[in-house]
Amino acid sequence: MEPEHNKLRLQDVLDNLTDIIVLSDADYQIIDANQSANIIIGQGNTLSGLKCHKMIHDKDTPCDNCPLPASLETGSLVNSNYFDARYGEFFEERTHPIVDDDNGLQGFIITVRNISDIRAAEDESAQSRRLASIGKLTAGAAHDFNNVMAEVMGQIHLIKKTATDAKLLRQLDLLEGSARTGTDTIRRMLDFARGGRVTERETIDTLTLMQNVVYMTQPRWMEVQQKDGIIISTISDFKPDLFIAGSKSEIINAVTNLIFNAVDAMPDGGLLTMSTSESDSKIKINIQDTGTGMTEDVQNRIFDPFFSTKGSFGTGLGLSEVYGTIKRHDGEIIVDSEVGVGTKITLSFNKVDTGPVEITVPKLEVPPIRILAVDDNEYFTEILNELLTSEGHTVSTHISTAKAFEDFENNDYDLVITDMEMPELGGREFAEMIKSKQTNTPVLLLSGWPIFLEDEPNLAEFIDFALAKPFTVEDIQEIILKAIEFKK
Repeated sequence: MEPEHNKLRLQDVLDNLTDIIVLSDADYQIIDANQSANIIIGQGNTLSGLKCHKMIHDKDTPCDNCPLPASLETGSLVNSNYFDARYGEFFEERTHPIVDDDNGLQGFIITVRNISDIRAAEDESAQSRRLASIGKLTAGAAHDFNNVMAEVMGQIHLIKKTATDAKLLRQLDLLEGSARTGTDTIRRMLDFARGGRVTERETIDTLTLMQNVVYMTQPRWMEVQQKDGIIISTISDFKPDLFIAGSKSEIINAVTNLIFNAVDAMPDGGLLTMSTSESDSKIKINIQDTGTGMTEDVQNRIFDPFFSTKGSFGTGLGLSEVYGTIKRHDGEIIVDSEVGVGTKITLSFNKVDTGPVEITVPKLEVPPIRILAVDDNEYFTEILNELLTSEGHTVSTHISTAKAFEDFENNDYDLVITDMEMPELGGREFAEMIKSKQTNTPVLLLSGWPIFLEDEPNLAEFIDFALAKPFTVEDIQEIILKAIEFKK
């Protein structure tokens, strides 16, 4: 008896393929087709006798860019990709001529494959590569930025300790808030490059938030007003007692992005309206301009990464970051825009019934200790010295690891603070030297990078505590309390 598998025919194989396979003669008439072709483009009917350009491309005449002539001319397979609006999918079409022994044209084999998933995967891979490159650039910039912000926030703290003028203290508070928002943004970008982490949430008073955002962004539209003949007027309408839950810095960053975009959309001036409202247990933050407006196509793409209408002046990342922020907060973005009229963007959040609870945090009672600190940035070591000295500690600072270690060998210290990256010796190597002399002396690592010792066993071998720049005095005082317990 003939083996069962020998009864299989080539047609059985062709009919079980998901690719569309069509055999056409030289006059574009379909001679035969596999089952997938009959089902997909023939809607269950046989394609034999019909024109390939009609059935594959829904055209009454041969396609202007038909690959069949090119296939005949070269005698080889020709590839072409196209988007079919009927299915909303991308396809790859391959054609190959069939010739007789005398090289006379007999017909063509046409195969069509849906490549939408492949294109999506390629786009995702390309975007991942772009994001990886941006991540590397961001990481380097973040390190330098955080070092600078550590100096700025240190100076703000020192000025606040002696300032008595109420207006100056208010401005310093806002400046400190802006600095924190900036550093939080950098950290979120680094978190995104590392895979992201869950953001801690707090109850936010939208009135206070929006008042602070207006104050911080005011220089942007005032700068525009300084241009000849350009005036941007503003209306603010913020309702009291409207609370939402989330990351304050992320929402501030999102609203700031929308305000800057609104200003950019009014190159000839206009009206910028900022408001909050409540509807159906939703709290809404509204940013509206009377600018150029957007077409429907632009509206559909404004939240795509790297899409920008600003040419070389835009990165295309601002609104995609806004979108990510709002989605992480289980919120919604509503865009209403008309070309020549303007744009209104509404951020909608779930309402929180009660406002933030004011918790009085008692000032940490930290006994004075002896601290040795080394950082190759002389300006930062001066600020660090002032900050710690103002809290009653005895501090010795160095910009050279060799000098710092010599000091350590000749004196007794309760805590050693070291920078991560220094020209003479890295923070880990310096900590290893410290531990080789005094294993019970705690070491605190400061860095412009976020450091998580639980994920860095190589560092944790010699580093006891890690703190990312910029930090507050309260942050370092908490570490000092832990260091006192560590040395007991």
